[in-house]
Amino acid sequence: VFNASASAADQGRAPPAPPALPMRGYQGCDCPCNKNGCNYLLFPASGDQPSGYRLGDVFRFDSFRRGLESFHLAHFPNSIASRYLRATTRSGDYVILARVVREYRASHPSMVPPSDAAILHLRCGDVLDGKKLHDGVPRDIISHGGVPGVLRDGLRPYVKSLSHFDQYVQQLSTRHLILVAGTHYQLAENIWPASTEYINGVRDHFRAKGFFVELRIGQRADDDVVYMAHARTFVSSGGGFSGVISGLVKRLGGQAIDGHPHNTSRR
Repeated sequence: VFNASASAADQGRAPPAPPALPMRGYQGCDCPCNKNGCNYLLFPASGDQPSGYRLGDVFRFDSFRRGLESFHLAHFPNSIASRYLRATTRSGDYVILARVVREYRASHPSMVPPSDAAILHLRCGDVLDGKKLHDGVPRDIISHGGVPGVLRDGLRPYVKSLSHFDQYVQQLSTRHLILVAGTHYQLAENIWPASTEYINGVRDHFRAKGFFVELRIGQRADDDVVYMAHARTFVSSGGGFSGVISGLVKRLGGQAIDGHPHNTSRR
């Protein structure tokens, strides 16, 4: 991922075009390509995070908390989710979650996005590549949004369309976007063709509109939570995880530009 040495705001001019990235595979794209073409490694490749981490569900719902608490405490003992579970028996308490995030950041001080950038979260991963989707579905989703098996915006899709993002991005005062995407479920060989096509579609759309677009792909879930929660401006996607981030951004003093219903509990 390219990181500018100085922000566009500090430079006092429009953000530069991204530099040519080093060849990392067959095509020299933003992603590490392989013989099958482009593929973003959405699941962290560090090997130290098991599959199945679900902070959004554990935080928001009593039923999920009861069903997932022992799993998270056993497999993710030092995670934000487990710290929250040990701190309170209540669901949806943003005061406590924000405190946990601040404590986590104290040991990871570099996890803050550039002050001139807006963070746009993309929901992809298992909701796209974990389903048997027909050819052309990623392009349909880019145009219309969708959830597995349903490809229309009116049903609160996980995966948002370009028109959805356009209505929020047009409110931004910056031309610097950072797209954040990952997944909490591992699929065989970490191959994500539908998600890769979706990410590239969103990236190319906003680059064509003159935005300086960077990518943050496949990082550890808690690292992404801290990173996005400290955004000056955040644009959410679908799903509870993205809604939780919106609530944290507001709690920590940033601006969340969305219509998400999941960020109003115990603020």
